[in-house]
Amino acid sequence: MAAFALGAALPLIVFGHLFRHFTARRRGALLALGHRGKMALGVFAGLIGLAILTGLDKPLEAFLVAASPEWLTRLSTLY
Repeated sequence: MAAFALGAALPLIVFGHLFRHFTARRRGALLALGHRGKMALGVFAGLIGLAILTGLDKPLEAFLVAASPEWLTRLSTLY
């Protein structure tokens, strides 16, 4: 069990150490990207809410179900 724990933890420690150096050098760019990402998700959530309120989500769902392959529809409605 100790060997398994060491084998599982070692790559995570190395990845964490490398990722910390990567993010430290690009902190400003990552913060700006996060801000733009939050804005985009907010606009997307607002559009989804507007579609639900106006009833446009039902025709869109019908179109997407009709356009999706049969195996995907079966897989998504299996359980």
